[in-house]
Amino acid sequence: MTTVADNLASGTTWLATFPDLAGIHDPVWQEALQSAKEMTMPAGMVVIHEGDPCQNFMLITQGSIRVYKRDADGREIVFYRTCTGEICILTLRNLLQGAAYTAEAATES
Repeated sequence: MTTVADNLASGTTWLATFPDLAGIHDPVWQEALQSAKEMTMPAGMVVIHEGDPCQNFMLITQGSIRVYKRDADGREIVFYRTCTGEICILTLRNLLQGAAYTAEAATES
């Protein structure tokens, strides 16, 4: 799975998946692009831990992420999946609120 992109000049992978982002010329956005990273993660990797602070914004350029919570018996309750071309709503919500994660997320592919 590949997430978040590198800078605008060399971010062809994510620009192909999120072409509307290429048209943003806001200085704050341009600054954010300078620190953005493209990452490839194996399936089954936990990328969000419940209770951790939200410090990154994920754009899914390939693969899928399962957002879930475990109940008292250890069973997994899946809230949703974020797939290629989508953003993680949990991450967006937590970044806007300055809140810690209320669920976990793991890569599926």
